[in-house]
Amino acid sequence: MIFSLADKLFERMKETIFAVEKIENHANVRIVVKDLSVDTINKIFNVIREVEMEFGEPGAIIPEIISKEEYELLSHTEIQRIPENMFQRLKEKLHQELKNKLRSIKHISNQDANVRIVVKDLSVDTINKIFNVIREVEMEFGEPGAIIPEISDED
Repeated sequence: MIFSLADKLFERMKETIFAVEKIENHANVRIVVKDLSVDTINKIFNVIREVEMEFGEPGAIIPEIISKEEYELLSHTEIQRIPENMFQRLKEKLHQELKNKLRSIKHISNQDANVRIVVKDLSVDTINKIFNVIREVEMEFGEPGAIIPEISDED
């Protein structure tokens, strides 16, 4: 199924897709893109749903979609803990944007992320809102790519 997804993504979005790889953590496929935008994420989710329906397994593909820059950071450096003031600002803005959909946010330190965000509704709309807030906070602090989230609907 992952190979079929990779084929379709590269076929339809060859200018945008940088890499597709199987992973085993909170997601089962990492999709690395040159342009991490809402439009790109929506197109990826459309292809994912199509592949899941072809295989008769809706919900089987759990993607981690990251930018090429984040991917290069992941593969060359240890993920750094974000500064406390940046974390507090992220927390504040996520509460404002997501309101009661946000269950928790906490610092984590593992090979894939530095912030764990748990939400009640793991929809495309919620994920887009989270990424928009992350970008705003990173730009506010002048540190693009500093926040590397693990987003889940399970505590």
